[in-house]
Amino acid sequence: MAVLFAIFLVLSSLTALDTALNESAWITQFNMALLVPVDALRANAPWLTRPMVLLTYLGSDPVLFILVIAVAIRLIQTGQRFDAVWLVSAAVFTRIAGIVLKLAFKSPRPDLITPPPYIHVSLDYGFPSGHALMSTVILGAAAVLAARYLAKRRAAMIVVCCVVMALAIGFSRIYLGVHWPNDVLGGHLYGASILTLACFVRNMHR
Repeated sequence: MAVLFAIFLVLSSLTALDTALNESAWITQFNMALLVPVDALRANAPWLTRPMVLLTYLGSDPVLFILVIAVAIRLIQTGQRFDAVWLVSAAVFTRIAGIVLKLAFKSPRPDLITPPPYIHVSLDYGFPSGHALMSTVILGAAAVLAARYLAKRRAAMIVVCCVVMALAIGFSRIYLGVHWPNDVLGGHLYGASILTLACFVRNMHR
């Protein structure tokens, strides 16, 4: 019953989030307010492009799922089979949810700038950003597991690194011109909602 209530709360919050992030007048102002300084940064610091490409690569599905598999194997080796299954399940669920959300919203990607020729741009819809969504859930789950199993100081460092990395991956998508700012914000917020639900389910079974 508690799990169903948690799911209801998450779905309710996602519905409200959809309304807020896709209201045209508000979101246009939000996007342009962030794109102006990002455009200036891109023009004044072109050397940032390659680091941003690296960040966006680190947030791609293949890299994130390699991380998931590596952590899951380590968890199994240490006898934490439930957390291994939990991590893999959260990653797979998030990937499927990302596809469903994109098809539901059918939000086009930006066409204001041309991305670097050496970066692959998906032809699917933009909202929510899959990179922001996946990195929030997977790196967030990694932070949760680090806090559970590692010493406090080491765990704190990993948690900070995971948060910074997830946000940096999201920013790289805006910098490279492959997502609107609201795509990335939506990805992070949807990811946080899914991670919250996943943690609730995990705690129910501990």
